[in-house]
Amino acid sequence: MPILLRSPALLRPVLLPKPLLPFVHRTYSTSLPSLGRSHKIVGKKGLADQAKALVIMKLSKQITRVCAAAGGDRTDLRVQSVLAKARRANMTKDAMTKALVKGEGGGAVEKTTAVRYDGILKLESGPVVSVIALADTDNVKRTGPKVRNIFSGGRKDNSHGELQKTGVHDFLFRNCASVSYRWPTPEDEDYEAVTSSDLEEQIMDAALESGADDVEFGEDGRGEAVCAVEDARKVQEAIRGAIGGEGEEGEVDLEIGYRVTDDGNAVEVKGDAAEQLDKLLGMLDELEDITDVYHNAKVEYDDEEED
Repeated sequence: MPILLRSPALLRPVLLPKPLLPFVHRTYSTSLPSLGRSHKIVGKKGLADQAKALVIMKLSKQITRVCAAAGGDRTDLRVQSVLAKARRANMTKDAMTKALVKGEGGGAVEKTTAVRYDGILKLESGPVVSVIALADTDNVKRTGPKVRNIFSGGRKDNSHGELQKTGVHDFLFRNCASVSYRWPTPEDEDYEAVTSSDLEEQIMDAALESGADDVEFGEDGRGEAVCAVEDARKVQEAIRGAIGGEGEEGEVDLEIGYRVTDDGNAVEVKGDAAEQLDKLLGMLDELEDITDVYHNAKVEYDDEEED
């Protein structure tokens, strides 16, 4: 299914026929529906279990580190962002709480360095895909060569891709915030068409008035508002107010990350090229130090049923 990329600089909201999700990235996306952000885990159940275990381990470490860096403040934007990722990955509430408590404790938390890697992947039967990979590592000299090897495919001539100078993709991606939310749909017991329609308008008005650049709705009752990082809290609270009250945990989540700045900067990838891209990005996901991976590909997989 193709991913949908939206410009975060639209002057007016757009109603879209398919649900949208915050960013074009892959790590921690195993439970997400349509955006093509999730890593396709192919193979036996054991492989899927291993992949999920790795995701949860990485999330646990990230929650602890971010919470410690925030001085134990659970309301910090970065803490809220990684907790939103954890909820999407179906991390249990107990596991999240344990990681938070460890970060709040002020005890020995592993010292790490945040690193961004910009690179390109040259697909054999498709276009060149731009990628940003974020890492949180205690040993840059260990992580860097591993990332470089994935981009180059082990080839000295860089015919497989290459790691480039950090920041080279700044014109393609924007660091911003996304507030995702849910409103009533016909499948809900308390659904009322008029109420739902009015609520969409209320959400849209509240989000735009509080600083959102773009507001989008999907058919499954989920949508998102994209805004500058500094406006994230205002937009989140405005949408909560429009929906009514605080809402259940996870109903109005915010995340901070990268997204493609313009549809024209996206490249279409399908068929064999999509499978190749998925494999290469999956290799990045599997590196313990990698926390997030973003790309500018609109991916469409062949409709096949996997065993």
